[in-house]
Amino acid sequence: MKQKNKIKQNKKNRRGVALIEALVLLFVFSVTTLAFYGVFSLGIKYINQSRNRTIAMSLANERMEMLRNLDYDDVAIQGGIPNGSINPNETVNIGGHTFHITTDIKYYDDPTDGTITGSPVDTVPNDYKIANITVAWGSQSNKEKVSLSSRFVPPGVESSAGGGALQINAIDFSGNPVAGVNVHLVNDTVSPAVNYNTTTDNNGSLLLQGVPTDLDKDYKITLSKNNYETVQTYPPTGAGFAPKDVNMSILPGVLNSETLEINLLSNLKLTSVDPFGNKIPNASFSLVGGRRLDDGSGTAVYSYNGNETTDSDAEFSLEKESPGQYEVTISGDTDTNYVFWKLNPAIDESNQKVNVSPGTTVNADIILMDKTLDSVFVTVADSASGDFIEGATVNLKNETLGYDVTLTTDKYGSVYFPQDMSAPLQNGGVYDVKVSADGYNTVNDTVTVSAFTKKEISLTSS
Repeated sequence: MKQKNKIKQNKKNRRGVALIEALVLLFVFSVTTLAFYGVFSLGIKYINQSRNRTIAMSLANERMEMLRNLDYDDVAIQGGIPNGSINPNETVNIGGHTFHITTDIKYYDDPTDGTITGSPVDTVPNDYKIANITVAWGSQSNKEKVSLSSRFVPPGVESSAGGGALQINAIDFSGNPVAGVNVHLVNDTVSPAVNYNTTTDNNGSLLLQGVPTDLDKDYKITLSKNNYETVQTYPPTGAGFAPKDVNMSILPGVLNSETLEINLLSNLKLTSVDPFGNKIPNASFSLVGGRRLDDGSGTAVYSYNGNETTDSDAEFSLEKESPGQYEVTISGDTDTNYVFWKLNPAIDESNQKVNVSPGTTVNADIILMDKTLDSVFVTVADSASGDFIEGATVNLKNETLGYDVTLTTDKYGSVYFPQDMSAPLQNGGVYDVKVSADGYNTVNDTVTVSAFTKKEISLTSS
């Protein structure tokens, strides 16, 4: 009997071992299969990339050979500087893949015989042409792009292409150059018309030679770059405002220069709340700000101007907009129940403005006060200048009701009572107000609470 039980137990043990072995085998097989699949997929990816790169290089060589077979004067793109008949942007489909071919041709001022900006001055700065051909596919990232560059020298002695030279410098708010900025130059008043796309160099600069003469500020410049704001110039008249960045003229035989600021885009998230931090959904307001477009001589004009409303979560998000100061304005009340107090945070000069730096995300609260709540809003100002007094001590007291709270004014000279709803104010109650500040005479006054109640206090210098 014991022998039979032992045999049965051995059979069970062997079954358990066999099951474990099967599980181990399945695990090893799964890992091996996944590893093989990963290597196989990666190999296919590299093969496709290599194939696409080979096709792209072949297309670039083909376009460059086409340019080499042209006369020097014909080596020019449509709408470019120089202006010609070559298509600057082409799309080719090969094997189910799309390839974008970009051709850029411009004059080059070789420093060997001086430059238009240096010493000695080169009076004929269009020494030869540089042609750049780029073929991109897929995401068109640097890994999915090939480029060729070649020099085209004029036959015989170089001759002036006429017109003038144009230098465009792209900088950020700190004055640092911004490389790789897309530059779009347009002028449809010259013949042939200019409609030219190119990029700034590693120093954030672009120098063009032989730009057709224009004395009427008709050259419109537009700068753009991924994750950066789009910047443009405006005609001196007809824009509806006096622009800060004005279209350019090109004077013949001289260097015409323009520096434009272009910054990283920013985000602004606003939340509408009461003074206790409770969210207030569906609050309406106007929002103006971002890049200032006017020259400061008249009414301010900004890149962003909209009428907005926070959502059901009391939030409003502004994404990928120009940095700068943004101002929240509420005409009267957001609705029948609330009035505006301040943004938090806000700049020192205004409780309605928040500063949004380039490349940042700023969160700010729109603080609104309930008109139906028994409360007191005190503002303290200098009696002579009218300036608000920060750091003034405001005591609100009613001995009968057992209320005695002291608060300090913010940088806009204001405080709000009650401090929290654990100690509410009483409608119809008369409260003593005592206000003091360093360098000022103390003021004692009273206020009768009736829903939302404003109280203005002026302090005189001691």
